[in-house]
Amino acid sequence: MKGYESALASVASAQHGVVTKAQASRAGMTPDQMRWRLRSGRWQVLHPGVYLLEGAPASREADIMAACLAGGPGTFASHRAAAWLWGLLLPVRALSEVTVPAGRSVRLAGVVVHRGKPLQAAVVLRGIPVSTPLAAVVELAAVEEDAEVIHRALDVGTRRRIFTGQAVFDELLAKPRHGVPGLSRLRAVMSERGYPGITASALERRFLRLLREAGLPAPIREAQVGPYRVDSTWEGSALTVELDGHDTHGTPEALQADLARQNALIAAGRDLRRYTARDLAVRPAQVMEEVARGLGLSWPAQPGRPARPPGRPLRPGLPLRPGPGQPPVGRTGGAGRGRGPSSTR
Repeated sequence: MKGYESALASVASAQHGVVTKAQASRAGMTPDQMRWRLRSGRWQVLHPGVYLLEGAPASREADIMAACLAGGPGTFASHRAAAWLWGLLLPVRALSEVTVPAGRSVRLAGVVVHRGKPLQAAVVLRGIPVSTPLAAVVELAAVEEDAEVIHRALDVGTRRRIFTGQAVFDELLAKPRHGVPGLSRLRAVMSERGYPGITASALERRFLRLLREAGLPAPIREAQVGPYRVDSTWEGSALTVELDGHDTHGTPEALQADLARQNALIAAGRDLRRYTARDLAVRPAQVMEEVARGLGLSWPAQPGRPARPPGRPLRPGLPLRPGPGQPPVGRTGGAGRGRGPSSTR
């Protein structure tokens, strides 16, 4: 292998088989040698002045790397390309998508080009300059209208410990409310996941409103079931609903306590259902159907008509007592909310 070929192969190996005309020239190749490789098909033109070398496999990484090189200094993979590189986006939705510095006019065939400053300083992943994971999530929200795609990206990122939900929330708080594309959509998605301002009381208000709109009976709130205080239950039914907000259930310690609590309630014969803010926002009809079935009521319920008492007796297990400020068991409604000192939640 000639000297310039060895030098160029070393460059290409770090760039997914892609090199630029300038890199080939610095390696010692002449314009005639480059033209011959292009005419013979040994090199494939990906963009003007950017080539895929002979023997290098075509790949999505090579396409994204080529777009970054063609965009010039300061160009980095962003938006859907960045989300895919971090494993947050399914390949079918991934695009070659880059951001170039503001003021630079670049058009690349088959590439979505954005202009502006990075939300966070770009990093290098598998040899490709790319947005950070947190920035990629914000960028994804700017171009992806399907909220479920954003939810999936957040699910994957937190499950793989690429970032935490709290880190995403903190990133939102650090940014201005206006002027950054994607923030409003991401805030809405995070709200569905129980992060920004969705307190337990707000979650309960949403649940009670859904029950009213569905024509389902109001629950006994904050009832004491053995040593535990539960969010909602119904007289004469084993159905118990717990509403999981991030503020009280979002830590590993809270998760461990919740699991122990859940196991104890189920062992005592409670028909336990747990719902998050996302459940109430994304699939409210399904949640209401599950509640109706748990109460032994027909579905769909008929709003405006008095609800029939649930047809299933309370199963043996932990004793049921109303919570502080609640009416005696057998009545619904009433005011008052709060967890007394006996609560283990």
